Amino acid sequence: MQLTVKDDFGAESVPPATASFEIVSNPICALKLTANNLDLLFNQLDHGLYETLVAVNNGRKLLTQGRSTNLVDDSVTEALEQINLSIETFAELHGLIDLLNEQLATALGTITTMLEAPDLTPAQSAILTKLKLKLEAIEQVAAEISNELEALQDKLDSGQPGISDIRSALEAAQEALANDNLDDARTSLNSAYQLIRTALRESKRLVHKKKLLLKNLVSAEGLLSRSTLTSQNENGPTPAQQTLGNDFIITESVHSSILFQTLDTNVKSLRLRVYAISGRLVFDRDAAGSKVWFEGLDSRGAPLANGVYLVVLTVQRGDGSRIASQVQKIVWVR
Repeated sequence: MQLTVKDDFGAESVPPATASFEIVSNPICALKLTANNLDLLFNQLDHGLYETLVAVNNGRKLLTQGRSTNLVDDSVTEALEQINLSIETFAELHGLIDLLNEQLATALGTITTMLEAPDLTPAQSAILTKLKLKLEAIEQVAAEISNELEALQDKLDSGQPGISDIRSALEAAQEALANDNLDDARTSLNSAYQLIRTALRESKRLVHKKKLLLKNLVSAEGLLSRSTLTSQNENGPTPAQQTLGNDFIITESVHSSILFQTLDTNVKSLRLRVYAISGRLVFDRDAAGSKVWFEGLDSRGAPLANGVYLVVLTVQRGDGSRIASQVQKIVWVR
């Protein structure tokens, strides 16, 4: 990515932009998106099981009423179609769980790296430790969800002969109906009905664990924001709000400032430049070490106007080499 900017005198420059370091790492964002997709699929699975239950129960009623076997067969066929759709959903669910586990491993690695930073304050260290424990708890919930998914899938279709499952019970009912064996059809439908009721109870448990996972992710994101991007005011640190991705909403308070910090090692100095969307340079500061503060003032000391700004940070390492960060967008609101 490159950004053409102008300073106060109209001179143009094109600072290189690489991803050599992060201004603020937010590994929780990808986790939340994956968890939200899980949420949609869990709801879809729960709905599909309920529709299967309705179709099977309708077939049982039709048999009891002595209605046409064709009508009963229609209900069984509808139930089988719903089960097949639900089984297809499992493949997507397992894929998302695998993705979630990969993202959790990445997030835990990031937090572990942050905990090893030599200039962490005691407060930051405590928050990051809490965050690591929270992510480990989420990892445990994800493992429980994965195990329960496999058990639930076996109830729908174990894939093994001789094992009672919903699909085989429905297929047995369909075969019995084709042979006009109504007693066997009734027995198979009753078996399918009980299995679906059990599956629905297990599905509800999965929905509960999914809600717990989402709740923990929201809590984890709050901890991450507090540990990496804070507003400093007279009352001590307060969290800054953060949106998805690498865009930040910075809410200014009286005498507040924003800390930008690189996770890179062997840092000699850090340069912060803030540009208006028009490309005009509004702030430029060099600071020794890996941190630089932005007080919400322009280079003349005037309060920064509300709006969207682009941030470029440049690291000077101990060996004298310079690396520019990727461009970041902030929204400043007073």
